[in-house]
Amino acid sequence: MSKSEETTLRRHVRITGADGEATRLLRDLSDPFIAHWRVQCIDAAGNRELSEPAHLTISGMRHGHFQIGELRGQIDYRYTLHCGKPAIEFSWLGAPGSRARCGRGWAVICGTEVLRGRMFVHDGGELGFICRKGS
Repeated sequence: MSKSEETTLRRHVRITGADGEATRLLRDLSDPFIAHWRVQCIDAAGNRELSEPAHLTISGMRHGHFQIGELRGQIDYRYTLHCGKPAIEFSWLGAPGSRARCGRGWAVICGTEVLRGRMFVHDGGELGFICRKGS
């Protein structure tokens, strides 16, 4: 973290690492995440392009929603670090059709316009995703 970032620190985040719990100050991470993100591709069984529009919308108040293929649902997220980069971790609840599903996931911002992450289905599979900021 650069000195200029340290001067804008406004948030305490509790992070548990190998050395136990430590409190670190992080700048307010909400601004870069809150957006409508268009899913460009997913990696479920090898990289593949999506045939229909997919999105992940991160709203304020730790909530958002998504649609990837037939799966659509809501997310409840928290700010964290992933590999030293600002990230969100989330739980999700959704349904492909009438079948309820739930799980967890994470996403990290790469640059200013790209969001990468993974979603895990409870008692099921997982998929990686790459999104671009857009409307």
